[in-house]
Amino acid sequence: MLRSFFWASVAVLLASTPAYAQGRGREDLTEKVEADRLRADPLISLEGKHFPNLEEAKTRFGPARRTFYAAADAPAGGDGSETKPWKDVPKALCRLRPGDRLVLQPGVYSGRFVIAEGCADGSAGAPIQVFGQEAFLHGGSEKTPLITVARAHWQLWDLELVLGEAASTGVLVTGPGAHDVLLDDLHVYEGPGSAIRIEGGSSKVVVANGHIHQTSGIVVAGAARDVTITRNKIHHNSGSAVTVRGTDRALVENVTISLNKLHNDKGRALDLSGVRGVRASMNKIYNYRPAGGFPGEAIRVGRDARDVVIEGSFVAEATVGVRVGESGQPPPMNVVIRRNYFENRLTRESVTVDIVAGRDVGVFNNTIDRYAVAFRGPATGGERLTIANNLVLEPSLVALRFPRAEALAYLDHNAFSRADGKVQAQVGATTADLEAHRAAGRMTHSRVEKRVELVDRDLAKLTPAAAFADTGMAFGAVAFKGRAPDIGVAEK
Repeated sequence: MLRSFFWASVAVLLASTPAYAQGRGREDLTEKVEADRLRADPLISLEGKHFPNLEEAKTRFGPARRTFYAAADAPAGGDGSETKPWKDVPKALCRLRPGDRLVLQPGVYSGRFVIAEGCADGSAGAPIQVFGQEAFLHGGSEKTPLITVARAHWQLWDLELVLGEAASTGVLVTGPGAHDVLLDDLHVYEGPGSAIRIEGGSSKVVVANGHIHQTSGIVVAGAARDVTITRNKIHHNSGSAVTVRGTDRALVENVTISLNKLHNDKGRALDLSGVRGVRASMNKIYNYRPAGGFPGEAIRVGRDARDVVIEGSFVAEATVGVRVGESGQPPPMNVVIRRNYFENRLTRESVTVDIVAGRDVGVFNNTIDRYAVAFRGPATGGERLTIANNLVLEPSLVALRFPRAEALAYLDHNAFSRADGKVQAQVGATTADLEAHRAAGRMTHSRVEKRVELVDRDLAKLTPAAAFADTGMAFGAVAFKGRAPDIGVAEK
């Protein structure tokens, strides 16, 4: 499909919101200056392959039972054929039946598309599809979602959504009747509203292969459940890339966030609260640093989040890699942070995992490169914290800070390397060299070596090669084979 149509269209569209366009121009200049000091798509490998592996895997759609067409500039009276397309898209949507496909022909579409009362549900074997062919939906001045989906088994593919200053949301999926919904290959951009919002008890919603930027990101809220966000590029948003935000009365349940590239947002990459069951795996996250009052956190596992797993991801240039808990709020519970690579080259005051509050938090087999403090525990609250099998390269002199020793269920079998061979840790009121802690019977299986480095930016290659062999320990359900190197991401 031709992309040249886009540029001609956007020049006209953005002219309708001059104040917003001018504001973006100043903001873009600021972002460019900041970008000069940040990392551009940093890379790391594991056994010669990119970590994580973000190879594209496009969705395969089944054939349509019937195919209809609509066009923004069509004359009235069309029959839905390719040569006589429908003009009224909202009415066209409610003409579709299970197995039908509506193709939006090239053009700029205004107004709002509502797939709700009066429209049919698709079925598992015959979903209803809306496909784009250079179809641009523009927000205009209405403060309502561009697309609302409140029906089951609908699939949207390859649509361009230009939010504009007024649009509250690009796509809203809402209500218990909205289930088995696929939003695939959507491009949503240029507006202060949410790109996609999933709420109202909707379920089995997949957001895949999208490109989202200069919005306030994706929001999952209001008792939504069984949501998958995968293989998206989300960056330079005014809020967090992905926000999962349930409440006491409307928890979000079962969210999978995988294989996404998230970077340079003004909020967090992932902001999780009021949720039961999150698996965030194989994401690439970078450039989350302090700006405009924001502390520069890549991931926050916040208020009342439970059963959260963060694994297999690459987090670079975040001042705080993962923050667990919020002061004065219901603590997260059952949080596992495992087999991630954290790298920081630009910020001196940095913390990889900052546990403000939490119960049953486990941090296993992570590789941490040049963070000032690898792990920091709560000054108040916090119970049953386990920190084990992590490889920490070039931390600051005080690599661990746990002022409440009683919060620790286990702190050992970690490996550290500094050029001078000196690493200090705070456990309770005692801040001392690791060797002093070992002599006092603490961290007796943890080790410090001089000048251990990654070779060719490969997490499986250390020099010297024998460093930290037989240092790790198996922990319950955490996979562990025990062969050298048996700490960090590359334990095998």
